[in-house]
Amino acid sequence: MSTNLLNAHIDELKQLSSIATTHKDILDISNKVKIFNAEHGYSYQQPIILTFLLLSVASSLVGFVSGIPTLLLYSIVSTIIFSCVFLFKGAKKKKIVNQLVFKSVEIKNKLLTQTFDGRELWRELRKKFPLFNCGDESQEITQLYSSSTNDGIEFQLYEFKYVDVREVEEEDSDGNKTTKEERTTYYVAGIITEIKDFQGVTINSGRFKTKWNSASKNFNKRFKVKCNNEISAAKFFTPSTILAFEDSYKDLLSLDVTEEGEICMSFNNKILPSNVKVKSIKKTNEFIQQLENPIELKVLTQAKAVVNLISNKTNSKLKRLV
Repeated sequence: MSTNLLNAHIDELKQLSSIATTHKDILDISNKVKIFNAEHGYSYQQPIILTFLLLSVASSLVGFVSGIPTLLLYSIVSTIIFSCVFLFKGAKKKKIVNQLVFKSVEIKNKLLTQTFDGRELWRELRKKFPLFNCGDESQEITQLYSSSTNDGIEFQLYEFKYVDVREVEEEDSDGNKTTKEERTTYYVAGIITEIKDFQGVTINSGRFKTKWNSASKNFNKRFKVKCNNEISAAKFFTPSTILAFEDSYKDLLSLDVTEEGEICMSFNNKILPSNVKVKSIKKTNEFIQQLENPIELKVLTQAKAVVNLISNKTNSKLKRLV
């Protein structure tokens, strides 16, 4: 099978993935994968590339044995260049194949990709939520989806990236010390929504100073509740709500809320479609199974449940006041 044929097929899959909006679209893509696999297969060898690689390796060995430095250097450089090109092309194809499964999962979980400016959106969010003040550099929103809960409450699913920079001191064998900067990249994922009448209670967030503890030691250990007053926290965290958090919302990392009722929650990164581990397309049957039967994102389901719980409790409180 020629490289051009495979490249054309992968490009077609990329185009179809970018415009897919329904599960039927995914099944049409899957059918093209089945046809291509039946006619050509995805496990292949490219004679020209393999020949070039073998000749480069052979030349390296000859140069090493015969002591010809120019031939050895040429062979090593040629092999490195080939390897880089081959790995780059392979990574690009894998990215496109992965995107097929991610799109299938997005559709399954009713997520709609948003167009946005990652740095500008980060600047807006940092004014509202302390979470987005993390990091020393390279802060930006890297993924953004819109969706809604079964109760019709709209929210956005985000991924936030930031880089921490710290100075590290190193000492060589002679005792000479040098300082260099070490950078570590972090990703935070979660949802942002708005429930106007929910205020004054946060979890694992530093917005408020007053601490509130429940009667459950397990809950208190995992969820550090702070509030504007203890009465509001006690009214929200009834025994049934505490049990729901302990049993059902284990992947919730933090919950913050502004005075206007804008809510930001962070969760385990498995809330994102891009964290699904994709089967190799060379194992075509397994890949097709994953493509046609996308998983439900359980952490995202948790997030929706938390939003619905907050909304229902807030509405119930308002009804009692009327």
